[in-house]
Amino acid sequence: MMEHGLNDLRPEVTASQLADRLKRTEEKMKKIRFYNIRWDTTDDQHPDGQDASLPDEATIEVADDTDPEEDGANALSDEYGWCVFGFDYESEPAG
Repeated sequence: MMEHGLNDLRPEVTASQLADRLKRTEEKMKKIRFYNIRWDTTDDQHPDGQDASLPDEATIEVADDTDPEEDGANALSDEYGWCVFGFDYESEPAG
C-alpha cells in the first residue's frame, strides 16, 4: 500500500506563480459601475442579435490601475461572456 502525503494532492506551484498570486491579492481594488451597456449579442446564427438577458448596468471590482475606457469592455466580457459595443461608467466611492 502506497502512502501519499498532503503535498501529493496539491498541484506544483512555482515560486514565480506564487509571487504573482501574492501580488494580485495585495493589489488595491476599486469598483466601477458600468451603465447604458450596449451588448453585442450577434453571431452567425443570430445576425440581428439574440435575447441573452444581459444587464443594462453592472458593478465590477477591478484592479485599481484599470482604465475603464481601455479595459472596461474586457472586464464586462470576462464577467458575462459577451462582447460589448459600448457603455458609460463611473467609479464607485471607496469604502
